[in-house]
Amino acid sequence: MSTAEPFRINVSDDLLSWINDRVKTARIIPDVTHPPNEEWADGTPSAVMHDIVAYWKEKYDWRSVEKRLNETFKMFTM
Repeated sequence: MSTAEPFRINVSDDLLSWINDRVKTARIIPDVTHPPNEEWADGTPSAVMHDIVAYWKEKYDWRSVEKRLNETFKMFTM
């Protein structure tokens, strides 16, 4: 029978750097005009994507999220 082993989230700095590079070079298509209440018909509107990218570039801190997850949830693998 398998034994439960403690597990902690630990994303490598290399992976975070790779993701950060992708966010910094994100290309967002120009806005497309839609009828009212259909702004999301073809996916996330460009203005929303610009806000998301700005948040990830300037404010998002994965390490603080990772720390909070590891402290809050006791995770195990088998």
